[in-house]
Amino acid sequence: MPSIASSRTYFPEADVHEILRDVEAVLRGDQLRAGAHAASLERLVAAWCGATTGIAMNSGTSCLEAVFRALDVAGGEVVVPTNTFIATAAAAEHAGARVRLVESHRDTLAPSAADVAAALRPATRAVVIVHMGGIVSPETPAIARLCAERGVPLVEDACQALGSRLDGRPAGSFGTAACFSFYPTKVTAGGEGGVLTTSDATLAAVAASLSDQGRGPDPLLSVRLGFNWRLSEFNAIVAGAQMRRLDDILARRARIAGRYLDLLREDPLVPPMPVPAGVTPNWYKFWVLLPDGVDAEAVRQACAANHDLRLPNGTQDVPVHRQPPYRDGGHHLPDADWFAAHHLCLPIYPDLPVEAAAGIVAAVREEVAAQRELVGSGR
Repeated sequence: MPSIASSRTYFPEADVHEILRDVEAVLRGDQLRAGAHAASLERLVAAWCGATTGIAMNSGTSCLEAVFRALDVAGGEVVVPTNTFIATAAAAEHAGARVRLVESHRDTLAPSAADVAAALRPATRAVVIVHMGGIVSPETPAIARLCAERGVPLVEDACQALGSRLDGRPAGSFGTAACFSFYPTKVTAGGEGGVLTTSDATLAAVAASLSDQGRGPDPLLSVRLGFNWRLSEFNAIVAGAQMRRLDDILARRARIAGRYLDLLREDPLVPPMPVPAGVTPNWYKFWVLLPDGVDAEAVRQACAANHDLRLPNGTQDVPVHRQPPYRDGGHHLPDADWFAAHHLCLPIYPDLPVEAAAGIVAAVREEVAAQRELVGSGR
C-alpha cells in the first residue's frame, strides 16, 4: 500500500490558478483585509445556512468569543458539551463566563435535551451545541426548543460541520448564532479563518464591532473595547474558493465514506460508528469503534510503523473534562470517556483514492487484532 497521510488539503489546479489570480489582484490593490473577498465569503456562508448576516474573522475561536461577548455572558454560566475542542470552553471563559460541562453521548457525540435541561441554572447565559465531526445530533431541535422556552440563547459550534445537515436542515440554522472554521484540517480549508452567522441584527452589530477594535459607525470612534479579529483578504480568497468547491468536496468525501461503510458494515472487530437517523454528515471524520482494552494510540503507531499509514487523532481523544484546566472539577461524564477510549479515525479527504480504502481497512484490522491479542494475553 502506498504511503497514506492522515489528512490533506484539496485544491484542484483550476482553483489554484483562481486563487493566485485573486491574490495578485489584491497585492496590486490597496485592500489587504476586510475587502471584497471577505465580504463575499460572509455572504456565501450565511447563504449556505440561511442566516441574514455573516461576519468573517481570523478563526472559529474568535467567532465563538465574539458571540459570547455579544450575548454578555460575563458573570454567568455557559453550558458546553465535554466532547469538543477546548477552544469552545476557553472562548466562553475568556468572555467572562463559567463553563458548566455536560455529557456527550456515544451515539450522537452531543448532550440530550434532558442533559441540557438539568444543567440550566438562573445564571445560565447561553447553551452551546457542538456538531462534532460533522454530526448534527438529532437532539438539536429539542435543545433549540428548550432554549427558546427558557429564554436562553443557543450557540452552534459548527466549526466541524460546514456541509452537514439534519433532516435536510443545515448546520448553523438551529441557534441564535453559529460559528464555522476554515482551519487547514477542516472540510473547507482557508489556512485560518472563521465566519460567524446570525439573523440577530443586534448581535451581529456588536460582534462585528468587537472584531474590529470596537469600532462603531464612525470608524474613528471605538464604541467599546474590541479586538483585532479581522480576516485577511488572502485567507478569504482561499476560503472562498473552497466554499465554491463545497459540493464537490462533500461528494468526494461521501464516496470515500461509502467505500469504508461497504467494507466495514458487518465487521465485528472494527465496526463504523453508526450515523444517527436523519443526519447527512459532511464526513469531516470517519470513526470506527474499538474493542475493550485496545489502545488507539498503539494502533496508530503500529499502522505508521508497519504500513506507512498515518491515522488522524483529534479532539475526541481527550474530552474537555479531562484537559488540565478542567480535570479537577469532579466531572462524571462516562459516555464521553467511553468514546474517547473506544474510537479510531480513518483518513478521509477529497483526493484520497477510493481504491486505497481496502488497504487502509485491512491494515487497521490487522493492527487492532494484534493489539486485542496482546490485551487478551495480558502482555
